[in-house]
Amino acid sequence: MPTELHDLSSAGLSKHSTSALIGSDRVQGTSVFDADGARIGTIACVMIEKISGRVSFVVMNSGGFLGIGETHYPLPWPALKYNVELGGYQIMIPVDQIKEGPTYDPAAAFEPALTPTVIE
Repeated sequence: MPTELHDLSSAGLSKHSTSALIGSDRVQGTSVFDADGARIGTIACVMIEKISGRVSFVVMNSGGFLGIGETHYPLPWPALKYNVELGGYQIMIPVDQIKEGPTYDPAAAFEPALTPTVIE
């Protein structure tokens, strides 16, 4: 039985988000805040498991200037919660633990065996 596809715009909904869903293009570039509400970076990309369709982790850019000298940290998606007041995602993992954790090199060829360990 074929699955029906619905045009969300005809239902008055954005093609990029609904009240419960958000498009990955809207997540990219969103600020990330620590437990105290201090901005610590932005989401560079969302990593989605091909088979299950689940978001595995996001890559957060931090530091640098105009993309130079940035460090990329993989963060577990379940650890991020959207904070309406801050207008971005908040993570309760201490910043020191994030900075001491693994980094992600977006320029390197992606190999599943080399997927960065995500801090928990």
